[in-house]
Amino acid sequence: MNCSEASLQPTTNSPSRPATTLYNRREFERRLEQALDNAQREHRQHVCIYMDLDQFKIVNDTCGHAAGDELLRELAVILEPKLRSSDILARLGGDEFGILLDGCSLNKGMEIAHTFQQTVEGFQFFWEGKRFQVNASVGVVCIDQESAGADTILSDADMACYAAKDLGRGRVHLYEKSDKELAQRRIEYHWVSQLRGALDEDRFLIYKQDIVPFNTSTKEVRRAEILLRLQGEGGEIILPGQFLPAAERYGLMITIDRWVIERSLRWLIESRETGLLLNVNLSGVSLGEETTLAATRKMFIDYPVNPGVICFEVTETAAIANMSTASRFIEEMRGMGCSFALDDFGSGLSSFAYLKHLPVDFLKIDGDFVKDVLDDPVDRAVVEAVITLSRSLGIRTIAEHVESAAIKEEMIKLGVDYGQGFALARPVPLD
Repeated sequence: MNCSEASLQPTTNSPSRPATTLYNRREFERRLEQALDNAQREHRQHVCIYMDLDQFKIVNDTCGHAAGDELLRELAVILEPKLRSSDILARLGGDEFGILLDGCSLNKGMEIAHTFQQTVEGFQFFWEGKRFQVNASVGVVCIDQESAGADTILSDADMACYAAKDLGRGRVHLYEKSDKELAQRRIEYHWVSQLRGALDEDRFLIYKQDIVPFNTSTKEVRRAEILLRLQGEGGEIILPGQFLPAAERYGLMITIDRWVIERSLRWLIESRETGLLLNVNLSGVSLGEETTLAATRKMFIDYPVNPGVICFEVTETAAIANMSTASRFIEEMRGMGCSFALDDFGSGLSSFAYLKHLPVDFLKIDGDFVKDVLDDPVDRAVVEAVITLSRSLGIRTIAEHVESAAIKEEMIKLGVDYGQGFALARPVPLD
């Protein structure tokens, strides 16, 4: 027997198979690839089933891993006779099983999936005089010539399984596109507990990335953007794109924004750094919150930093969505001495029209236009238009995503004031 199989001896042998063969995840994924290839070449239909045990953790926690392994072994034994000789049963990890039904219609596949669920529901597990009742949530995906890929099939089946759990457990659920949104919520739920723990355990980190002046004929004050990172529980560094969506959806963004502002001001005092201006990001959630103005003012009292060294970056879409609150915040903080940059400028549909309502000092040209400026005439036209408008309004420009020497030279030729990107400086820890 090869290493992709694990033989489990059943109490009663199936006539079609002398022993229960439980495949591992790697082999299951290989068989999925074969099924997909077959579906696309020969227009055959197959079904992928993803099954998750609902009370497995109780057995593991109560009786230990040996009991959990025995439970999985016994379940594999009773599921095996429900399979046809061409079908595949695999343990995908933990308490999760995968079943590949070869040459199977969706209707038949749903029927078999219900049989599996009912078989598990009717199973009782005994260990050292204790009796346990388990159940299963089951996700089903059809494999046909329209299927995208093995990874997508397995991911969709997993999402369908999670949807079955969300509907009340002990159910069979056929994959729907809306399951992706549900799966995204599951990921975000995970991040919420991580973020709360990070705030409690002080695991957020501050990095800075230099914003480089392109006009070298005059002496410019040094600038840098403050960037947020999260140190994971295992010590890994996590970028904000992974966790900020969850923070915004579940009400943690204001707390994180204020933490960043407070830490930036504290660092300026403790480091006695002079001659460095910091760009600090402010989310749309904070920008639309009425208490942000008072809270920010208080931080400048608690940390007596010259407000002129702080430039708040707000995204164009956030400013437009909270126009009246944003305008008031910008005006009040500019009155104290702070400056403002409109981030990702050009990404909105009405960028130029709204600019007259937002008294900002800098426009950060959306990096999506900058990175393709050498090859795309439309992107180049947008960048040129932003530069022309900025000059007429007396607003300075910053090009994002300057990732090569060629883009840097092009930005200088076009008359951009500052650049930011890996070709100029990489982010480094603030400390």
